[in-house]
This record gives sequence, C-alpha cells and structure tokens, in this order.
Amino acid sequence: MTERDSARQLGGALGWGIASRLARTLLGLFGTYLVLNMLTPREFGTLSLVRNFLAYLTIVVGAGLSQGLLRYLPAWRLSAGRSRMRMALFASFAVHVVLWALVTLVLFLLKPWIGEVTNEVVAGLVVLGVALLLPEVFGHTATNIANAYYDTRNISVAVVITTITYVVALALLLKQGLGPSGVLIAAAISNVVLTLVLLSKVPRYLN
Repeated sequence: MTERDSARQLGGALGWGIASRLARTLLGLFGTYLVLNMLTPREFGTLSLVRNFLAYLTIVVGAGLSQGLLRYLPAWRLSAGRSRMRMALFASFAVHVVLWALVTLVLFLLKPWIGEVTNEVVAGLVVLGVALLLPEVFGHTATNIANAYYDTRNISVAVVITTITYVVALALLLKQGLGPSGVLIAAAISNVVLTLVLLSKVPRYLN
C-alpha cells in the first residue's frame, strides 16, 4: 500500500467516523427528547436508577473480554492464527452467555428482596433490564472485533442504523404507553441490530 493509498484510507475512515458521530448525536438528541417528554419525572428517575445499576452489570457480564479481543486479534491476524481467532471469538460469546444467565437467575431470585428495598416497579425493571442485557454486551464485543480490523466504515454504518432503530422503536413503544420498560426494550432491539450488522462481517475478517 502506497502512502497515497494510506492517506486516502485514513481520510475515508475519518470521514465515516465524523459523519456517523454527527448523525448519532442528532438522532440521540431526538431520542432524549422523546424520553424526557413522554416519561413522567418519577418514571425518568426510576429509569435513571435502573440504568446505572445495569451499567455495572454490563461490566460484570462483559468480563473485560471485548477489550482482550481488541488487544490480541490484530496480533493473531498478522500471525495468521485463524483457528485461534475463531476459538477466542466463540469462547468470548459463550462466557458472556453463561455470565448473563447466572446474573439473570440471581436477580430473578432476588426480585422479592429488591422490591422490599425499593419498590415493585424498580424490581420489575431491574429483572427486565438484566434479561435484555445480553444484546448490549454482544454489541460491545462485536464493536471491538470490528475495531480490531480497523473497519471504521462498517462500524459507522452500523451505529447509524442502530441509532435509527432505537429512535423508531422508542417512539413506537412509548406511544404504546410502555414507559421505562419501552426504553429498555428499544435499547435491546437496537443492540440486536448492532450485533447482527457487525457480526455479519466476521467471516470476511477470518478469511
């Protein structure tokens, strides 16, 4: 690859990154507007509390594996360690599923206690949020896999598609009166889309 090709590739990556970030920001602002205007202050406060707790659980279920892939995949790619890469990807997603299942089971069993400490609404949202957590963890891992291959264009396209999906799903679900549950479901749907779009390129990476 010549210096001109490298410069063109870098310029294209920067262009895609800036465009997707701008689109995501604008769409994200609209999504925030929907949440603020279609939830009551109490619902919004409950949602914020649950989201903070779910953010911690995302770290637990993620177990730092996506960062490990981001670190080691480029080296394995250069050494043509295709079988090792496949095993690492399979193991990472398998660990995510096992940890998610355990966390979901524990919190389901603790739901009555959570309801006593907080209230039944918070307890229900926590269990629902954990049940819907796996797509978000998969999305983080899929994003880091694409980052390991410097696939900025695919990431940018996936982010825009995902954000559009989130806003549309959010508007429809909130219109149906689902409240905070609708926000969590919309986020899960968008993360499923993100994961599918990014993982669709994995066979190409491994060839």
